[in-house]
Amino acid sequence: ELLGNQLFKADLPELPELDNLFNPEGVIAEAQNLAAEAFGAEQTWFLVNGSTAGIIAAILAICGTGDKILVPRNVHQSVISGLILSGAIAIFLQPEYNINWDLAYSITPEIVAQTLQQHPDAKAVLMVYPTYQGICGNITEIAKITHQYHIPLIVDEAHGAHFNFHPDLPVSALKAG
Repeated sequence: ELLGNQLFKADLPELPELDNLFNPEGVIAEAQNLAAEAFGAEQTWFLVNGSTAGIIAAILAICGTGDKILVPRNVHQSVISGLILSGAIAIFLQPEYNINWDLAYSITPEIVAQTLQQHPDAKAVLMVYPTYQGICGNITEIAKITHQYHIPLIVDEAHGAHFNFHPDLPVSALKAG
């Protein structure tokens, strides 16, 4: 009664003509291909539960019990969930901090390089880009350092998905490597 019957007419997830998110072959596959092209990605998968599900999936795909992963202290709670579910050990990195604005910035290439030297067995580095306040770190240099160790850089780019769509915006994570 609160929302009315019209709401239920818009719920169409099981119709064959609308494709299947778990095995897309039609309109969802086409939309994912168009999204990949727009983002400059080889492949794009649509998610339920947004970036949270993607971050958890990335951690689970890379880390298992006892594996180390470098993460900044200003991560989203989804990273903590991914750590718990995977059994990975977080090596926390302190992001730069602006005392005048009371803002945590990003992790720096220097702290990533130093920490990877101390933990060369780390399985991945994760960074927030941009932070929830719009602060972008030096993702290009962090990607270079991370890849020198032949490990992936997982990027929580939930608040930067638009970066690829205008040259005056910061570089997207994919373009940064």
